[in-house]
Amino acid sequence: LENPNHGQAGVFMPILARMPGNSASYVFVHLAMNSKNIELVRVSLEQLSRDQSKEFAMNAFLSVIRNPKSLPETVDRAGTHVQSFLDKVAIPDLIERLITKVTRTTTIPGENTFNKDGSGGGISTPRTLKEEGNYNHQPVLAALLELADGANFNFDIPQWRIWYANTYSKSNLNLRRDE
Repeated sequence: LENPNHGQAGVFMPILARMPGNSASYVFVHLAMNSKNIELVRVSLEQLSRDQSKEFAMNAFLSVIRNPKSLPETVDRAGTHVQSFLDKVAIPDLIERLITKVTRTTTIPGENTFNKDGSGGGISTPRTLKEEGNYNHQPVLAALLELADGANFNFDIPQWRIWYANTYSKSNLNLRRDE
């Protein structure tokens, strides 16, 4: 399926599409998350949008988004795919994964030094620098904006949490003690 020159995608995708229920959903999720072939991804998402596959697909994509060990690129791809389904169930997970803390390591190679008079020199050891920072998941934000009914707090997670609580909480709470 992955080899665009092979031509087998045109044969196998209709067979997978005819499989009953969501029996081929795992394959479609795998292709949507891992394929570099844009056409395969498009067809896979199309097949996953069928009624019997929607819930499976949403759970698969949200599990990638929820997983703190998921690579930023994988979270971005899952966020892009969640946009296809427009399911408000995804909002809390999208809010919590707008930003990922990442650590970048850079190795500075050691240097060879020689004295001009030929009396020797030295070798310094390589150094490793660790730099922590934030990675903003633009596709996750785009998915959240699709579901947010006009709200936009960019990557401000506390503001998104407040908006979500105000929008989806029940407001008929009565705290009076006399009743």
